Amino acid sequence: MSEADAVFKGKIHYYGREQYYQAMQNESVAATKKFGNDPVYRFYSAVSHLLQGQTQEAIRQLQPLQNDQDVMLGTLLALIYAHRHCQVVDKEAVTMLDAKLKEERKRAPESCLYYAAMFLLLSGKVDKAREYIDRMLKLNPEDLAGLTLKGWVELFAGRESKIKNTLQLFEAVLQRSPKNIDALFGKAKYYENRSSYKESMETLNVLVVAYPDFTGPLVEKMKVYLSEQEWDQSMDAATRVLSVDSHNIEALKHKTLYALCRQGNYDEAAQALRDLYSEMDRSEPNNASLFVHMAQLFSRICGRNRLVLEETFMMASKAAKIDTGNAEYLTEVGYQCLLQGRNKEATKYYKNATKLDESSVAALTGIISCQLLEGQVDVAEQQLEFLKEVQRSLGASPDILYLSAVLGRMKNQNPDTILALLTEAIDNHFKNHRGMAFGSTYLAALNPDFLLLIVHECLLYAPNQPSDTATTTEVPPVVKRALLVLDAITRACPALLTALVLSARTKFVTGDVKGASTILQHVLDEIDSTSSDAHLLMAQIQLHQGNFKQAQQSLEVGLSYNFEVREQPTYHLVRARVMKKQGQYQEAINTLKSCLNLANTRPTTTKGSRNKAELTLPDRASVFLELCDAYRLNDQPNEAASIMTQAMTEFQGTGEEIRLNIASADLALMRGDVEHALAMLRSIGPDQPYYLEARDKMANIYLNNLKDKRMFATCYREVVEKNPTPQSYLMLGDAYMSIQEPDRAIEVYEQAQKRNPRDSVLACRMGMALVKTHQYGKAINYYKEAIKSGSSNQLRYDMAELQMRLKQYDKSEKTINQALEVEAINHSNLTSMLTQAKLLNLLAKVHERAGHFDQALSTLSKAKDVQVKVLKRAQVELPDSVAEQKQLAGSMCSKMAEHAANQREFDQAIRLYKEALQYDPEHAPTLLALAKLYMQ
Repeated sequence: MSEADAVFKGKIHYYGREQYYQAMQNESVAATKKFGNDPVYRFYSAVSHLLQGQTQEAIRQLQPLQNDQDVMLGTLLALIYAHRHCQVVDKEAVTMLDAKLKEERKRAPESCLYYAAMFLLLSGKVDKAREYIDRMLKLNPEDLAGLTLKGWVELFAGRESKIKNTLQLFEAVLQRSPKNIDALFGKAKYYENRSSYKESMETLNVLVVAYPDFTGPLVEKMKVYLSEQEWDQSMDAATRVLSVDSHNIEALKHKTLYALCRQGNYDEAAQALRDLYSEMDRSEPNNASLFVHMAQLFSRICGRNRLVLEETFMMASKAAKIDTGNAEYLTEVGYQCLLQGRNKEATKYYKNATKLDESSVAALTGIISCQLLEGQVDVAEQQLEFLKEVQRSLGASPDILYLSAVLGRMKNQNPDTILALLTEAIDNHFKNHRGMAFGSTYLAALNPDFLLLIVHECLLYAPNQPSDTATTTEVPPVVKRALLVLDAITRACPALLTALVLSARTKFVTGDVKGASTILQHVLDEIDSTSSDAHLLMAQIQLHQGNFKQAQQSLEVGLSYNFEVREQPTYHLVRARVMKKQGQYQEAINTLKSCLNLANTRPTTTKGSRNKAELTLPDRASVFLELCDAYRLNDQPNEAASIMTQAMTEFQGTGEEIRLNIASADLALMRGDVEHALAMLRSIGPDQPYYLEARDKMANIYLNNLKDKRMFATCYREVVEKNPTPQSYLMLGDAYMSIQEPDRAIEVYEQAQKRNPRDSVLACRMGMALVKTHQYGKAINYYKEAIKSGSSNQLRYDMAELQMRLKQYDKSEKTINQALEVEAINHSNLTSMLTQAKLLNLLAKVHERAGHFDQALSTLSKAKDVQVKVLKRAQVELPDSVAEQKQLAGSMCSKMAEHAANQREFDQAIRLYKEALQYDPEHAPTLLALAKLYMQ
């Protein structure tokens, strides 16, 4: 075989394996012209037509090759394949061809077996291809082409037991033919599949050097970078490919992937898809499988972005137009309609697909999805039962399990049954692509869109916001599973906006408020500063943290970017909560009424939170509870009681009934009926949601209403007995501290620490308890050990303060400086700046008590400079803390003025007192000190 012949065949095989059939055809035609009507290249040309669905043209080109010694078997197999894919199958022709195939196979030479195996591999018949290639290698075990094809057959089969053997096959070929294209590609793919990316790259570099005019090796390098999830390097590789070949489809596909998955830039992605469609229409106009692959890939990872879905719908429609008899392609067009919310059109396409293939599970599943969306519950249930029966031997598919869960919710079935279905759906879905290398095929199989539907459904059974006493044990296990699912999605698509916001929401409801805030800040800083969903969730988090002005700002910013936010009941719910916290009770009542009216006018959907105008069950219960509380605070007890009665009727038998019982206890307290309040709270058992919240409320009633410290502590002891988590022990310890029993608190904190030794909050409480019992030496040693375990700077602050009280000034100064070194790492972070100002203020006190007045003044000056910067940032980032930060700045200025006055520098003292009053104009001690100075 000449070098030119080898290069042509290497390219043809590469394009065939990658399913770029028009490119395969172009190379076959070019080779035919160069080598003068060679039957092998005519065979490849016919196969490329066949795999593009052009069966009549393929049959026409294959007919003359039936008696060629080299390609006879491959031709017969291709003709049988072609006839079976005709709309009207010529059964007589198939029978004749099959008989001839069996006869010729008995005496077929090795080359004939090789091309038969090659066709079978390219047409997806991997096991049959192995059968033919094994027979060929029996005739000639040393044939290089046969050994290479055998290696590719095993790679396609993905058999672990054959893995080492596969590499040996490629190595054996490369020892005798170091530049063999198929073997080098095979070796690179072998290493890529084994995640040995360095070795894969080294192999591809050999191809790049050997064949500088062939873009295939550069494209494969791009894919390897993607497998490593080295997004930026893969984009650089794509740019390099496009600089050589501006029409390269794989590189254009990668540009689109980068815009969607890495940048979250949907406008750019939509334009890239338009360019990609144009190039596919030009370069691979009859490649239906390519068009449908692109449609599936990008529609599943775009977060249902309208612009992207318009393009993927066109791609799926093109595939169905190319191959009009393919039910799979028509089903995909239906699915694209479903993603766009065009349910009636989707139903039409699904039904047309069943006419082509009445056993199409995907089409039947699609029809059921549409029926559920349209509220046709009974019809959908019948169809679903039929489908389950059909699939019983195969096991339930993730789609069927998900639809069963949705149906169960719509029929008010037991939540535990529904959650079990969702858990099984998640497990089965991930089994389908376990072990798959990261890349476009993996992303399409992962199907983030479907997983997000499941997560949305899971969250319908989770709290809608964290409880002050919540622990992770209160969150349904399926919600923890949802977090794992979201983690898998965001690792695969790090800029998928819907997944990131949902991940933040899930972390929020499980109590990880810091994690939720971090994700949202990343979304707003790096991906989409205009995301109204992110701003709305940020407002909920800020409200939970008590930052009411910030929450109000986030709501206003979200509204300014998208006025449709006003159509979301959740917006009104959060807005009402902000109003209530600010004492605007009547305004909150009006807003909550509007929220309920808005939710009542909207149809429900199977997609859970997908429809933003729909209130989830927990959110709807929250509206009732907030409205009841607003009436209570507005001194309208009758209206509060009426709303509570209405809510108890509506939510009877649901998971939200317990929350209403807790709220009913508040109303009973308002009426002075303490015993009824306690009875309501006692009815909530340890296995039910909100148990901790109920016990916490009971304890406070005993302490504040009945002045019974013993029963107050007993409530928390019962919590520990029933639910012995670190959080429970912490609650009990805090209870003992609040009733002045620090010795008991220490015992409990020690138990909690054994269960969670790295909890910095617990460490701080333990230190405070030891100080309260005057165990100063033990407290210092405890702080030192806790700091070694990597706990927060708050412990250093507490230790330094204790060392100062014990007159260990040098040690206190050393501890503070260590803390300042830690804060210097993130010196421009607002939280860090707040800590720095606090630490410097303490250091100034240490210097003052040690008699180092000049150092005290210098340190105070540094603290004030940091505090001034904090104030500027807080106006925007922490508006609720501005008053507190101003007071701190004022106290720093007053302290500096006091030092100046003691040094008889009266002008400087007056200036500093005036500056203090700018921050805190009503501060009486400062006004008095300034008046005394003027009198002097």
